[in-house]
Amino acid sequence: MGTKATIAIKTETGEIKSIYVGHDGYPSHTGKTLIENYNNPEMAENLIRLGDLSFLDKNLEPDETKPHEFGYKKSQPNVTLAYHRDNNESWADTKPNIYNTIQGWRDSNNYTKYYYLFIDGQWTLNGSPITELTFEFDN
Repeated sequence: MGTKATIAIKTETGEIKSIYVGHDGYPSHTGKTLIENYNNPEMAENLIRLGDLSFLDKNLEPDETKPHEFGYKKSQPNVTLAYHRDNNESWADTKPNIYNTIQGWRDSNNYTKYYYLFIDGQWTLNGSPITELTFEFDN
């Protein structure tokens, strides 16, 4: 079973756009990947546009000249796996969800203890800014 997480951004209009991550949602993987590779508004928005993810990695897009399939040892190394793009799942089932409030987002995603939100130019985890210290307390 995977360590689930939810990743969201707060938009300029105040809405919360969020996606689900099915595996490795803990801070030393997902948190670290977010601050090292998606730490600006454009990259955070591009990530959310993919919809729900099986796995977050440092690259959003696969190399189009190489095979990339959904599944263990079928996908390209270091490439994010998206349920719609890479597994042909329905966009209606995997598109980002929109919430009016942060609390509404959290209440609707109670399957996880990891809530990542890009807000005011930085990533937060459960309401606190992500720092290197965050990675020392995975559990």
